[in-house]
Amino acid sequence: IFIPTYKNQHLVISCVKTCLNQTYKNINVVVVDNGFSECGDSLHKELIQLDDDRLFYRPNPTNIELQGNFHLILSMASETSRFVVVPADQHLSNDCIETMILATEANPSANVVIAQTVIRDINDSDLTEDINTTEAALAWPHKNSESVSATKMLKYYFNFHNINSEWTHFTFIGALIDGALIKSMGISRPPLFYHGWEELISLLILSFSREVAIINKPLLILYTNNERLGWAARPILNYTRYEPVYAEYYFLENYEPMLIKRGLIPSYLYLNLIMKSLYTIIRYPGIMYTLIPKTFFSFLKVIVFKLPIDLIIIMFKKISYQLRRLY
Repeated sequence: IFIPTYKNQHLVISCVKTCLNQTYKNINVVVVDNGFSECGDSLHKELIQLDDDRLFYRPNPTNIELQGNFHLILSMASETSRFVVVPADQHLSNDCIETMILATEANPSANVVIAQTVIRDINDSDLTEDINTTEAALAWPHKNSESVSATKMLKYYFNFHNINSEWTHFTFIGALIDGALIKSMGISRPPLFYHGWEELISLLILSFSREVAIINKPLLILYTNNERLGWAARPILNYTRYEPVYAEYYFLENYEPMLIKRGLIPSYLYLNLIMKSLYTIIRYPGIMYTLIPKTFFSFLKVIVFKLPIDLIIIMFKKISYQLRRLY
């Protein structure tokens, strides 16, 4: 379990405790401190007091910013048999890891395991891993605990249903990579953006996965309304709406051969993304206008080239299928 942090000492200690208190004991918890150069040994001293051999502290000698810290974690995670990235403001229920491990054993082809999340306002709630039966989990589209094709999940992410380009409408708040049990990265040096890299990393992990195990039970707790410090602070002008949409364009443009191989239709994904872009530009003006040229040229490319070609391929496949049935 990797916990990235920057000046969130009170949250980190509580988060670490929920990780160490898991019913599944065969774990290591690694706190990667990006605020060491500014805060010194204070966090380390508190972690030592927890007195647990499974707990490791990794201070960065200098502040390598948000992307650098996560990049470091993903580099370490790529060498593990399975891992979970847990932000400091996210807690795990006592049986979280055990339930996820059981899901991987029941679904050997599942590379990713995701569960529901309970949202709490940190100003009105105590920091605890206990989830009450009366607490409602964040709404998501999955009705059952099951194994779902990663290709289906990719298609669903680009669907117009996910109009805000957020994992909130897809799985749970935040990026898929936050709080999910992942067996293999499939990539060791992922490209990073400012904040929006989470969406890109999540899409890439799905691209390198066969199935996703879904647990229709709240196992994660996210404490919202925290004070965000450093580069974790939310930028102005709705930048957090711009970054995931840009990441989606980047993903489609750079990984199209992989998507075609998985049976996805690029023009379908592009058309949904274009509609979502127009919606986002209208609803969140300002920096979103930066997407206008990309959206316009993508629309031309899809209408003039991709859509006609994809339609020809679809018709060819249908005719070939019917001929095979006849002969």
